[in-house]
Amino acid sequence: MNKIKITTLLLAFFLVFSMFTSSAFAVEFGGIGGKPAYPRDDDPKTQSTFVHNGQPGQSIDDAVLLANNTADVKTLQVYATDPAKSSDGSFSCKQMVEPKEGVGAWITLDKNEVTLQPHTTYIDKFVIKIPATANVAENLGCIAIQEKSQIPQISQNGIALSFRTAIKVSITIPGEIRREISISDFKFDLVLDSKFFLQAAFKNSGTVSTTVKYTLSVVNQFGYALGPEKTGEVTILRGENYLLNLDTIRPFWGGFFKVKYSFSYVNPTKEDPNAVVSQSGESDFIFVAPQAGALAIYSAILIILIALIVYILLKRRQIKHIKTNWVEYTVQGDDDLNKLATKAHISWMKLAHVNNIKPPYELVTGMVIKIPPFESKTSSDFSTSPLKGKVMKKVIPVEETEVVTESMTQSVEPAVVEPKVEEIPIVTTLPIMKKSEKTTLKTLKKTITPKKVSAKPVTKKTIVKTKKASVTKARTAPKPIVKKISSNIDDDE
Repeated sequence: MNKIKITTLLLAFFLVFSMFTSSAFAVEFGGIGGKPAYPRDDDPKTQSTFVHNGQPGQSIDDAVLLANNTADVKTLQVYATDPAKSSDGSFSCKQMVEPKEGVGAWITLDKNEVTLQPHTTYIDKFVIKIPATANVAENLGCIAIQEKSQIPQISQNGIALSFRTAIKVSITIPGEIRREISISDFKFDLVLDSKFFLQAAFKNSGTVSTTVKYTLSVVNQFGYALGPEKTGEVTILRGENYLLNLDTIRPFWGGFFKVKYSFSYVNPTKEDPNAVVSQSGESDFIFVAPQAGALAIYSAILIILIALIVYILLKRRQIKHIKTNWVEYTVQGDDDLNKLATKAHISWMKLAHVNNIKPPYELVTGMVIKIPPFESKTSSDFSTSPLKGKVMKKVIPVEETEVVTESMTQSVEPAVVEPKVEEIPIVTTLPIMKKSEKTTLKTLKKTITPKKVSAKPVTKKTIVKTKKASVTKARTAPKPIVKKISSNIDDDE
C-alpha cells in the first residue's frame, strides 16, 4: 500500500516537473526557435546575441541551441545572413536567398537542416572565420531559424508571409573603436486632421553599432509641450541612419513648433569603461496650419480687423475734412440744429456730434459752433460767408399810409415812421459798378421825409379808395416794412 502511494507521488511530481519545464521553455522560445548555446556570465548580452572579439584571420567556435516546443515533429532550416537596414534604420536580417558578403559569409554551420521531435532541443555548432581583410570595427550578421515545411501565409495585400527567428551576431575587430551619434534631420507631415507626423533622423558616424537612449518632445513658440514626451532605446548600426517616428496631436489653433531632444549612449574610455555621452538640442521652428474650425475663426477676426481699420481711416479723413473746410458760426436767436443742418445739407445728429452738443440738443445765442459753409440769403447768416469787405448803410424809404376806419368821424394824423437803416457788407472784390448802379446807390443814401396828410370826412367811397390806394402803395414799398405797417393797420382797425 505504501509502495503504491510512493509511486503515485513520484509520478505526480514527475508530471508537474515536466509541465513546468515545458511551459517555461515555451515562454522562452514561443514554439520553435533558438538562442546562444554558451552564454557568458560576464556579458549579459550573450544571453540573446553572439558576441565575440577577434583578429583578422582568426577562427571562433560557437553553437546555437535549437528547440521544438510543439507537439509535432518539426524540420528546421538554419542559415547565416548579412544584416539589413529596416525601413526605420534599425537592425534586421536579409533573406536566405540573398547573397552573402559580410559576416553571413564568415559563418559555417554543422547542419543547415535539423529535424526535432516534440519538446526536444539540439545544439548546432558553427565556426566563424574572420577574413584577413576584415575592417577594424564591429561587424554584424545573423543566424536565422525557420520551419522548412512552413506554408507561406497570404496577407490582404497578396504578399506571401513566412515567420522565422533570427539571432544577432556581433564580431568586433580590435582597434580604434569610436562611437558618435547625432541627429541629422527632422521631418514633419500631416497624417490626419487631428494629428501630425514627426521623423527624427539619428546618424551613427562611429565605427561600431551603438545603443542610444532618447527623449523627444514637441513644444510651441511659448515653450509649452504639445503632448507627452517620447522616450525609448534603440541600437543604430555603424554608418547607418535611424528614423525615429513620433505621432503627436495637431494643435487646433496651429502655430509655430519645434522639437526638443536629448539622447545618451555609452562610450567606453581607458579611464572609464562605462563613460556616458549625452547631447541635447532643438530643431528650427516649423509652421503647423490650424484646423478648419480655427481657420474659420481666424478669417472672421481678420475681416473684423480690416473693417475696423477702414472705419478708423475714414473717421480720420472725416475729422481732417471738418477741421479744414468747416467754418465757425455764431448762433443767432432763432437758430436750432434742424435749421442749420438743413441749410448745410447734413443731418442734425452729425452737427451735434461734431460740436459735442449733448441732449436736449439746445443752442444758446452767441454760441460758436462749426458748420459746413453754405450760401446765405439773410443778413443773419452773413458770418458763414468766407468773403469779407466794408460795411455800408442802406436806407429803406417808407411811404405814408392813411389810417381810416369805418366808424371814424374825425380826421386822424398820419403816422410817421422813422426810416429803417440796415448795414450791408460790400465786398471789395465786386465788379466795377455801372453809372446807373451808382445813381441807385446814391438814392439809397438819401432819407425820404414823409408827407403830411390832412384829414377828410370819411365816407364809404373814401374807405374803398383808401384801401385800394393802400394796397397799391404796399406793393411798391419794400417787403419787410410793408408787412410791419399792414399789421399795425389791422390792429387799429
